[in-house]
Amino acid sequence: MNWKKLLITILAIVIPFLVLLPLLEDYARHDMTESDIRQIYKEGLRIRDGDNPYKRIIDNPGSDNDYPTYLPGFYLLAAATRDIAGKPFQDWLTFWRAIFFACHLGIGYIIFFRLWRRNSLLFAVVGSSLWFFGRWSLMVLRIAHQEPLAILLLMLSLVLMRRHFMIACVLFGMSLAVKQIAVFMFPVYLMWAWRLDDDPRTRIRNTILAAVCCMAVPLAVSLSFIQREPMGFIKSLLFSVNRKGEANVGSSGDFEIPSIDMLLRFDDNLENTVFAPVRRVIGKVFLFGLMLLSYRLAYRRQIRPFALSLLILLIFSDFHSVFFPQYVVWPIAMLPLALGEAGTTARREWRRRRRRKNRPREGTNEHQALPA
Repeated sequence: MNWKKLLITILAIVIPFLVLLPLLEDYARHDMTESDIRQIYKEGLRIRDGDNPYKRIIDNPGSDNDYPTYLPGFYLLAAATRDIAGKPFQDWLTFWRAIFFACHLGIGYIIFFRLWRRNSLLFAVVGSSLWFFGRWSLMVLRIAHQEPLAILLLMLSLVLMRRHFMIACVLFGMSLAVKQIAVFMFPVYLMWAWRLDDDPRTRIRNTILAAVCCMAVPLAVSLSFIQREPMGFIKSLLFSVNRKGEANVGSSGDFEIPSIDMLLRFDDNLENTVFAPVRRVIGKVFLFGLMLLSYRLAYRRQIRPFALSLLILLIFSDFHSVFFPQYVVWPIAMLPLALGEAGTTARREWRRRRRRKNRPREGTNEHQALPA
C-alpha cells in the first residue's frame, strides 16, 4: 500500500469517528423512559426472571402495542448483558449505545472501502457520507434502536455472499434474530442457493442447506419460547402485521404519512361488515404483489444483490401499514452500494461495447480496421 492510500484509509477511519463521537454524550442526555429500547430492556428482565414475554398476548390480549414483536435474539442479548453493562437501565443503555455506534461506523466503513475499491474515491466519500452523517441514520443512533446491528449483519452477509455463501446465510439469520425487517429477503437467498450449481441434485442440496443456515440462529433463539407458548409466539410476531396501521412521525407523532392500505380503508363504518376483510386484502396486494415481482426479477437475474435488497426494503418501508422512521435507514444503507453495483455494471458494459466496436471485422486485416 502506498502512502497516499494509507493516508486516505486513516482519514476515512478517523474523521467519521471524531465527528460522531461527541454525539454519544449529547444523545445520553435524552430521556429514554418511554422508548422502545426501554421496553426491550424490560423484556430482557422478564426473560432473566424466567417469564415468557410472548405469553402476554394470550393472557392480556387487549393491551395494545405492549407485546414483544421481534424474534427473541435481541431480547436474549438484553438479558445476557444486564450484568456486564450494569443493572441500572442507564448503564445498560450506555453499553448498547457504544455497540450501536460501533455498528454505525462499521456500516459506513463497508460502504466507503467497497465503493473505493470497485468505483472511485469520490463515489466512496459521497456514498459513505449518506450513511455516516445523514439525518435518518443519526436519528436511529439517538433513539438507540437495534437497527445498526441488524443492518451490519445483513450487509456483511451480502458482501460475503459470492465467496462464502453459507456463512452469508448464517449472518442473514443472525440479522433476522436481532430484528426481522429483512425477512422478505429469505426467498431470495434460496433462489441464490439454487443458482449456485447446474446439477439438479446439487441445487436441491444447496437450497436445503441454505434454508437451514438462514433459519439456524432464529430457530435456536426461539425454540424454547415456541415450546412454552407456540400460539403466543406466533401471535406476537404477527401483531405488527395485523394491527391497525401506524404512520406517525415527529416527536409528538402529529405528522402522518399513511400507506396505501391505510388510505384504502374507505369508511370506518365498514369495519365490522363483510367488506372489511376484502378491504384489508386490497391494501396488502401492493406489498405482497410487488414483493413477488421482485422475486421474479431475482430469479431471472435481472437485478444484482444490493440493488435487490434496496428494492425489497423500499417496498417494505413504503407499503407496510405500520411505519416507523427507523425503517427508512434500511434502504438508505443499501442505496450507495446498489448505486455502486449499477456503476460497475455500466462501466463493464461500456468496455465490452468498446472492445466489440474496435474488433477487426471479418475479411479485413488489422490495418484496414484501424482509423486513419
